[in-house]
Amino acid sequence: MSFDARRSKLSDLLSNARYYMPRNQRSYVWGQDNWADLYEDIMISAEEDARPHFIGSIVLMDEGQSEGLDEYNVIDGQQRVVTITILLSAIMHQLRKRNMEPDFKGTRKRILVCNNKGQDVPVIAPE
Repeated sequence: MSFDARRSKLSDLLSNARYYMPRNQRSYVWGQDNWADLYEDIMISAEEDARPHFIGSIVLMDEGQSEGLDEYNVIDGQQRVVTITILLSAIMHQLRKRNMEPDFKGTRKRILVCNNKGQDVPVIAPE
């Protein structure tokens, strides 16, 4: 199996794609130090005049397309992908709590989890 390394923007990774964590992946084990490091990297990347900034590697296996979405198995970087998803879910939850729903409607559909039956379940269900 060969790999092709390339730089990608976080926003590109999160657009029009569905990610699967194979069952053989380890349990989620990241703690506060890991979260803080990733958050700091994201904040550096988000600065207005920021140059590209490496926030860690994610290794994906292309599984084709389904329902107009690219599908990938996450081979490595699952802790990072899950943490980013948790962070985005928390941001969306806070926006909803503050009645700022129009500020996140564009991303709501993209944060889903897939249960063991292969069904997509929204992380934040519409009210």
